[in-house]
Amino acid sequence: MWDSFFKSWKENKCLYYKKSEEESAKIEIYEVEVVFFKRRNIMETTHELRLVITSECNYYCYFCHKEGCGCNKRLLVPKDYQYVAKILKDLLGWHTLTITGGEPLLHPSYRQICKLLKESGLRITTVTNLSLLSNPETLAYNDQINISLHSMDAEVYKKITGSKIPVSQIIDKIKAIRTNLPILDIHLNATIIRNKNDDIKSMENLVQFATKIDAKAKFIDLASENTKEVVPYEEIKTKVSKMGFKKASEEDWQSYYKRDIDRIIITKCGFSNQNIEHSNGYRNLFLYSDGNFKYDKKNASLNLLKEIKKQDTNTIVNSIKDFLPPAKNI
Repeated sequence: MWDSFFKSWKENKCLYYKKSEEESAKIEIYEVEVVFFKRRNIMETTHELRLVITSECNYYCYFCHKEGCGCNKRLLVPKDYQYVAKILKDLLGWHTLTITGGEPLLHPSYRQICKLLKESGLRITTVTNLSLLSNPETLAYNDQINISLHSMDAEVYKKITGSKIPVSQIIDKIKAIRTNLPILDIHLNATIIRNKNDDIKSMENLVQFATKIDAKAKFIDLASENTKEVVPYEEIKTKVSKMGFKKASEEDWQSYYKRDIDRIIITKCGFSNQNIEHSNGYRNLFLYSDGNFKYDKKNASLNLLKEIKKQDTNTIVNSIKDFLPPAKNI
């Protein structure tokens, strides 16, 4: 049922994009998208499956939590990811997943992983800094791309990322993606940091660029022990309200705002102690490249490498069910 609904939604979205001059079309796309995700299976609307395919990254963002990954071993091959994702889709109802890291584009088999996942009927999102992208078609199997663009300002971007790659190159790559992949859902992610990129001008610049390329700006609160740098989730919501945005929808972990044709998503970082303490249960289920499963910041892990290699479906499904918090938290 939902696969056919999503197919219809994508076809309609493509038609709307062809009417780019009609601003009401973009509003309809956004409203359909919110309704679609709110009506998905409760397991995937409340929680998220994240494939951490590498812990390596070519950036040095000082606040990066690397999705809780401390492993450097790539023990899983592309077909292993396909197998796990498919059984979680078929047996637990998780039709969407996020590929992350580290920097996923550093993985030599990134495109093959995406291809196999798409062949299994999954909706794919990749989180990337985009610096390593040479051809937009590398991302063609994705339904959504979350691009880390913490600032449009060259100096601020350099300070936050610790990279020598100029933000202008990233901006050019984003424009190329939109030209080559016109229906790809693009989110421009900015982790909001006190006295770095939390001023209205910086946030507005990202919003304007996002609207220009038919994307959405996404503001994320910082997960850090240094509370002086943290701009709390509620404060970010207050800032966007002062920018003239109105709340369109809200879930446990994120809020949607709109202002005319501009769109903003405000997301709670799953690695923030404050967010975890005040949330309803856990948020993310992670599969790491060494075959370990974890959820959120919990130290406990579940190693199913042998079972994945043997394709022992019953043991994998039952082990994950036992490993996760009680169903009342879901």
